[in-house]
Amino acid sequence: MGTFYLSELAHQRPSGKGVDSAMGFFNWAAPAFGWLADRWSTDDLREIADWLRPYVGAGGRLLDVGGGTGALARRLHEALGADVTVLDPTPQMLAYVPSEGPVRAVLGSAEDIPFENSSFDAIIVTDAFHHFADQRKAAAEFARVVRPEGGVIVLELDPSGIVMRTIVAIERLLGEPGTFMTPAQMCVFMAAMGILGDCEKLRGPGYRFVGSTAPQESQHLTDQGGQPPTSTPPEIADVPDRLESLR
Repeated sequence: MGTFYLSELAHQRPSGKGVDSAMGFFNWAAPAFGWLADRWSTDDLREIADWLRPYVGAGGRLLDVGGGTGALARRLHEALGADVTVLDPTPQMLAYVPSEGPVRAVLGSAEDIPFENSSFDAIIVTDAFHHFADQRKAAAEFARVVRPEGGVIVLELDPSGIVMRTIVAIERLLGEPGTFMTPAQMCVFMAAMGILGDCEKLRGPGYRFVGSTAPQESQHLTDQGGQPPTSTPPEIADVPDRLESLR
């Protein structure tokens, strides 16, 4: 995963208000992303496909959230034989996804995914989660659109190293709304959102989160009267406070 850090440097963007200005960098930098799109090595691709394979078989449904130009999506389609959809908020990025190819391009945000419940077997997010303006809402959408016991794979950058601390500081100076999480923070956060999994360090500052959505019966737990439970389970009730204390 040696190219993971380089892709983050390419993701730097100026500050702005609203979705349009916040995505302004990605609008004008789309040609560069198109040029750098095929940055994944054969080993990278094999690793990612292996993480996804327990959830997505041939003919399965995979959503690449923040997938940009669709380069990784196209290669995952070839590796898995799956139907892959790229979701991205930047039209200029999606313009690089061939309209006649095997990958579908959809304009939209992680916080408001335009698909029905349980539409996908798995979701993958690479280099993008820290850019989501509302990470809680995005994770809730992941849990909604992925089938019960489906996969959620997130590739992120650990901000605790010296190099990454510098990058985080620069982003904050630029008004970057992104929020990085350490592996421990990511696991706590996802558990609070009903996505249980593990984090594993990769080469350099990168790490992966591989988790699963709740089983069918857990998603339909109701209290008396047939309504969703009104109280938070005690094991995750203090997760927001614990997550904040880790920052």
